[in-house]
Amino acid sequence: ITIEEPHTHSYESTVTAPTCTEQGFTTYTCACGDSYVADETEALGHTTENGVCDNCGDTIGGDVVNNETFTADFNTITNTNTSYSKVTTTSGWVATNSAVFKGGTSDSSPAFKMIGDASNRALCMNGKTSAKGTITSATISGGISKLSLKYGLPFSDTKIKFTINIKQNGVVVATKTVSNTSASKLTAYTLDWDLAADGVAVKGDFVIEILNNAPSNSTSNKDRTAIWDLQWTTNY
Repeated sequence: ITIEEPHTHSYESTVTAPTCTEQGFTTYTCACGDSYVADETEALGHTTENGVCDNCGDTIGGDVVNNETFTADFNTITNTNTSYSKVTTTSGWVATNSAVFKGGTSDSSPAFKMIGDASNRALCMNGKTSAKGTITSATISGGISKLSLKYGLPFSDTKIKFTINIKQNGVVVATKTVSNTSASKLTAYTLDWDLAADGVAVKGDFVIEILNNAPSNSTSNKDRTAIWDLQWTTNY
């Protein structure tokens, strides 16, 4: 008679890590096929400030479901214009009391190295008090959660102050003022405005408006501020 020794389980463990919505656990499995689950850990939970979970990327609360980034079509303006007048891009951006400059390899108006290569266009808003420069988009759809742009002084001015308004139906629903009273000539500065982080992200149709605040309060051409590489991220 053969007497079989009682089987002694020898378990190997497999850990399943927790996710934002599911708990974690460890599965113990023996070669004989026996298994059990133990050592449960709680789900991590979503972590978010802007509507999208930092851990898993899921949309939380429907705040943001799709983000795309677009660039204002300043480069559709083929010619430069050193006088402060009105100019319109193909998609309907309108600059008033503004010159059109471009990038280049030297700093001789209308070309400036800070703007980039020769195909890149910048709209330069005058800061003369009687003819303050403005840049205004046509109506844009899809909402806005972020906005970025580059700006600088092509000439020997030292003050920059402009305001960006996001409008819906003619009403300002988000605003940001950029101020630098000791700016350097021919230096490119960058603005990154996270509207979502500031709690002012906009859904639906909107208009972007940029106004030169003319900080020197001069009656002659002054505070001439160039704007280029303007981009925005949607907020569907």
